[in-house]
Amino acid sequence: MDVKETTRIVRIIAATYPNYTLAKDSEATADAVDLWQAVLAEYPFEVVSGALRSYIKNDRKGFPPVPGQLIEIIENAIYPDAMNEEEAWDLVTKAGANGYYNSQAEFDKLPEIIQQTIRSPHYLYNFSLTPYDDLGVLKSHFLRSYREEVKKRKNIDNLPKGIMPTIEKMRADSETKKIEAAAENPNVPQIEEKPDYEYAVRMARERLLAENTFMFNESDSMKGSGIADMLRQRLGVDEEG
Repeated sequence: MDVKETTRIVRIIAATYPNYTLAKDSEATADAVDLWQAVLAEYPFEVVSGALRSYIKNDRKGFPPVPGQLIEIIENAIYPDAMNEEEAWDLVTKAGANGYYNSQAEFDKLPEIIQQTIRSPHYLYNFSLTPYDDLGVLKSHFLRSYREEVKKRKNIDNLPKGIMPTIEKMRADSETKKIEAAAENPNVPQIEEKPDYEYAVRMARERLLAENTFMFNESDSMKGSGIADMLRQRLGVDEEG
């Protein structure tokens, strides 16, 4: 929208809401036009006007909108199939059900936004061990984290495109400082390696099976004091001790 179109939007709001402060202060109206124009500049007038009509039509409290509320209406129209919180939790539930042996594989199949929310395949491994009665608590924690992740992404997406090169430079500078700090303090770990949880579970299971197999294979040939001899040998205890 240009300044003229933004002025029309502000005037429509002022006409719809008589107590709107800007309707009585020309200087404040000019400031509001500047603000709204900066925030909504990338959206066509007809889109913003449509979002405003939708807001007014559904408003039951009598409060004029702020730019973010119109942007939310526009985004909901642009992304009608965006995954909601319950749909995200459903995917986590299905992945967690298979998370004991396949946490990494299940994690890799999840949408990127859910990966960022749960952070690690270990979440799915822990999920698989969580009693059913405790899933309600786990769900509430996930929904809160997912909501924050969605909000963070919206905030980033709504940053003016012109400042992104500056943001990228700041990010690069931050990474450079981390590398320099790691060089100055080589004994301090800077990056945490991602554990291979599936491998750890598989190795533990194989060790258990191997021990059981040893016991079963040896049991038929061990009679009487043979078992005691085996235990002494394993424990490193001589017969006199």
